[in-house]
Amino acid sequence: VRGLSNYAQMTETQQQQNIIIVDPASYEKKVKNMVAEGPESLQVVSDFDRTLTTTASASCYGIIEACKLFSEKFHTTAKNLLEKYLPIELSHSMTKEEKIKYMVEWWTLSNAAFVQEKPHISLIPLSLIHI
Repeated sequence: VRGLSNYAQMTETQQQQNIIIVDPASYEKKVKNMVAEGPESLQVVSDFDRTLTTTASASCYGIIEACKLFSEKFHTTAKNLLEKYLPIELSHSMTKEEKIKYMVEWWTLSNAAFVQEKPHISLIPLSLIHI
């Protein structure tokens, strides 16, 4: 977290940006360790392309799409989109370049369905409970 040198700054930034922390004590401990160890010790692991997890692992959208707090229409739309686009994503006969337009289309339509639900930010952490 560039430019932040202590936990107080981190907490203030978190509050200004309305970031929800599920376990504040654990968060505080981790942030204090990161600040103490400095940026040269920070490593970020991201698995956006699922090279570390399997396709059976829930993605961020997968968790939201499984949440029972959203409408039946949303779930039907999400299921239909998954059935259409997942085979394209997993296809071995298409190049990444060929898949890109379909993945952008999938994301755009999924995001539009989610936005139509008019979700309140408080539903995001609740979606982890209601799957």
